[in-house]
Amino acid sequence: MKYLFLFFCLVLCSCENGRDCCSTGPIHIDTSKGRLSFNPQGGIDTVFVLDDTYWWFWDEQEEFKGCTFIEYEKIECSWFSTVKKDDSTIIVSVKQNDTEEARSQSIYIKDSSYTGSFTITQCFESTDELSKEEFLFSVDGGVDSVTVTKNIGHWLSLSGSGIPGGPPTAAHHFNPPYIVEGSWYTISIPDEKKVIFSINKNETGKERDFTATLSPIYICEDSRVKIIQSAE
Repeated sequence: MKYLFLFFCLVLCSCENGRDCCSTGPIHIDTSKGRLSFNPQGGIDTVFVLDDTYWWFWDEQEEFKGCTFIEYEKIECSWFSTVKKDDSTIIVSVKQNDTEEARSQSIYIKDSSYTGSFTITQCFESTDELSKEEFLFSVDGGVDSVTVTKNIGHWLSLSGSGIPGGPPTAAHHFNPPYIVEGSWYTISIPDEKKVIFSINKNETGKERDFTATLSPIYICEDSRVKIIQSAE
């Protein structure tokens, strides 16, 4: 009786292509990458379909305006194309980005029962310029600021000898106005154009420093400002 029960469980919980019908939640066609990131020069990359199934590109999405689906095995858009080489391989080609905007597109694949997806993103070259990239503070500390020509960014991370632990801190998402306080410094970001550094008096007897990295979303290059404070 025990083996008969096990047999019925295996029958009920088996599906074609090795999928688990008894699992809960959405079931997807698995791909080797969920996101492909390209620099402004573009290029070619590959996504592998990990499930053994016959699939096609799915065009029932409003976001595919201006794109052409060719026999559901190729997508031609103004800045990229995707080609189904076979049931396990997708070739993605992205053109050079000469705009001042990031580009992103989700690609959907589908078989008779399941769907999968991955996203193509491309950053753009920033023309941002910092008014200053390094500050030298005396042992007494002080206040100084840097301005950016366009967008200061929305992610901040810190690294350097003056940061506890040494390695870079985890990047923090922020929206101005924003303040970060450390043991010997305060970083104030009042708006999208300015960062203010307030440095306390150095009583350690040692030089200390840190680098503030500001990362705008989808802009290829980060902005870095180094702070150095002398010991005497």
